[in-house]
Amino acid sequence: MKVTKSMALVLAVLMVLVCFGGCGSDKPKATDLGTTSATIGETTVTTDRGTTALSADGSESTPTESVTVPQSSSSAAEPTGSATTYPGQPTSTGKPSGGGNTTATVTTTVTNTTAKTTVTTQSRPQSPPKPVTLKALTPGEYYGYRYLASQGKTAVAVYDCVASGVADMQAEISLKDAGISIKTADLQAIMRCYHADYPQHFWYNGAYSYVVDGSDTVLSVKPTYTMSVSQKKTAQEKVDAVVRELLKTASYGQTEYERERILHDALAERVSYVDGANAHNLYGALVEGKAVCEGYSRAFQYLLYQAGTQCLIAEGTSIRPGSNTGVAHAWNVVKINGRYYHTDVTWDDQSNAAVPVMHAFYNLNDALIKEGHTIGTELPYPLPVCNSTADSYFVKEGTEVTAFTVDKVAELFVKGNGTATVYVSKNTVNEFITWFQTNISAISSKAQLSGKTFSLQYCGREVIIVAK
Repeated sequence: MKVTKSMALVLAVLMVLVCFGGCGSDKPKATDLGTTSATIGETTVTTDRGTTALSADGSESTPTESVTVPQSSSSAAEPTGSATTYPGQPTSTGKPSGGGNTTATVTTTVTNTTAKTTVTTQSRPQSPPKPVTLKALTPGEYYGYRYLASQGKTAVAVYDCVASGVADMQAEISLKDAGISIKTADLQAIMRCYHADYPQHFWYNGAYSYVVDGSDTVLSVKPTYTMSVSQKKTAQEKVDAVVRELLKTASYGQTEYERERILHDALAERVSYVDGANAHNLYGALVEGKAVCEGYSRAFQYLLYQAGTQCLIAEGTSIRPGSNTGVAHAWNVVKINGRYYHTDVTWDDQSNAAVPVMHAFYNLNDALIKEGHTIGTELPYPLPVCNSTADSYFVKEGTEVTAFTVDKVAELFVKGNGTATVYVSKNTVNEFITWFQTNISAISSKAQLSGKTFSLQYCGREVIIVAK
């Protein structure tokens, strides 16, 4: 439920903006979102996540305030334009969004006798892009597999044996019969790498037991499954259907960056942040449309696998955007054009806001992601260095604002046909909001948006302003 608070303020009073909630999908109350934990029983039972499973917190409602600003000296109709939309082209949708943003409303009113001028921008017809043939990654290209391969042949042999056994839902996977000898001290790291690499094995929850001989050599591994063989078959068919649908759309992206963005946006549109039995796996995200951060991350990982893009899971904690609360969290590290980036689909997913999908955490480098995330110290593998912004959203889309100028923000409004997406890279978001409020008349006049109401939402360093 969204709480709205309206106030009539005089011009001299500055609007105070406070971000109360966490960014995420469909999180009406913080109390609606619990955390989960994996309980360890006997010493022969473990999970690849240790004693605590991944979880993420919810958000609170955000207030809305309004302020009347000076009338501008001229009035012009909102710019209109024509565009051709092709399959796979990212578009704005009407999904409710906004949990974890700050929404502010600023109104500019114009009363004069100046004739209105309509500015019409026409775009040339474009040839429809042709779909790209997508080639899925092979298991030998998975990040955890390649890491284990550097540790020796035995680790890879165990990994392959377990992956094959889980794929067939074997109750007990024999390492002895496969001629593999490994000590219990080495088993957990291998199991964690395997589980982090295989989001498509959604019927395995990361828990297992094992049988050892008198010399502490592992004879067999017994995975824990969350469904029967028949249930898995039916579930797999449903997952495959969704994946085919999403990949068909993604194939119209002409670059790796575009395909990643299409899948990022489609996943955020499809999933609501809701805990449940399958919330930590891709089945919950893709088929049921309900997941927490781990479910988002695993679904995104597998979709990118199928699109031919390297993607891995990152774990740690994150400050819920707009709050000071740190929560256990999972997100992704993606390899685009040979460089690695952090992407957090969960925090980019919004509810109850004008713009349902944001890109505040889309392809960030280490320095930027660490502003609100802490990378865990017990990952299955060392994360690759992310030191580039070349394929960050704000660079590729030209939304970065390094200096506050009327011309730049007005340009972004025109570019977005009445919606300005701003990435505040040098100053704080609050500084930008204060500046925007002070300069709203000049900006609206420059962008030919006089008389419009401006709704503002932000998450991380991204601010989106919609003229209505």
